[in-house]
Amino acid sequence: MRTQLVRPLGFLVVTDHAEYFGLASQLINGDQALLDDPIGKRWYDMFHGSSHGGDAIFQEIVQGCVTAQPQELISNPAAKRSAWKRHIALAEANYEPGKFSAFIGFGPRI
Repeated sequence: MRTQLVRPLGFLVVTDHAEYFGLASQLINGDQALLDDPIGKRWYDMFHGSSHGGDAIFQEIVQGCVTAQPQELISNPAAKRSAWKRHIALAEANYEPGKFSAFIGFGPRI
């Protein structure tokens, strides 16, 4: 259902979770930086190879987050930079000086 505020806010924040920032779009689109990471490649294959691949990936992520020393399993820093660049591009593509501001951000690790 389409809705509109009486008075528009005039801004948008393009955001994601701090952990695995941009992972969903990287899995969907086959981001090369993600595919260059061994776990990223395995997750990509899981995601595209099974209707339940996303569930299995989510379980691995949750398991990694609840350990005594949580860590991200994707070790390739280029994969993180690629996700940031994509979000920055989305924000910049929608920025209209004086009319509409778009920001990038992420949710903090909890």
